[in-house]
Amino acid sequence: MKNNEHLFDQITIMKSNPHYRLGDIIFQVGERWEHDHDIIANNDVYKNTILRTYIDNKKINTKIDEKCLSRVIKQFGEDVKTDKNTLYINIRLGDVVTNWDGGVSVPNCAGKNKSVFIYNNNKLLQKIRRAVENNNDINHIQFVTSLHFGDNKIHNRFFYTQEAVQENRILFDQIIKKITTEFDQSVSVHNNQSADQIQLIDQHVLILSCCRHVIYDNSGFGQVVRLIRQIT
Repeated sequence: MKNNEHLFDQITIMKSNPHYRLGDIIFQVGERWEHDHDIIANNDVYKNTILRTYIDNKKINTKIDEKCLSRVIKQFGEDVKTDKNTLYINIRLGDVVTNWDGGVSVPNCAGKNKSVFIYNNNKLLQKIRRAVENNNDINHIQFVTSLHFGDNKIHNRFFYTQEAVQENRILFDQIIKKITTEFDQSVSVHNNQSADQIQLIDQHVLILSCCRHVIYDNSGFGQVVRLIRQIT
């Protein structure tokens, strides 16, 4: 894969992020969103983050306060810089290779159930083809992603394991091989070693929401990006 063989090693591994889950909190879904909402709302660790600011300012008894969310994204995204010639791609990695019992890449694992890109490469390749064919200014592809493990200790699932990381590596490398075989654009991974994982999640949603060219996965995070791009 030429110079792309070490791209996976540039992806941040979030071994434990049980609470700061944008899709669950904003859409109020999942088996523990209320628990996580209260932790974010009452823990100083989450001050000055997108989710905490949204929670503090959204209208009470409103499921999704789009006007508030739009204001928050504009506030946090004022200094975000993206490249107009880059296609930014978010793919869901991490605990999606596991099922509720911890099995890896079994038929009922989370990612297969949702048909995310690592299990549906053709869907991603079709989207890239469409983007490149319709925008001849795209000269680079950048993945905006992390290996996210939302370790759910309440229900005892989605934990970090080396086996899960290795499975992510295999699946991600397969995608990169297919992309570099078919497309001429250079490929990179967004990497910010100076950011903690909450800051990195916020950076990712801002980049994907503010950029000109984007592809997002079929995940809660991807749906948040989709909503933000519609309302801002």
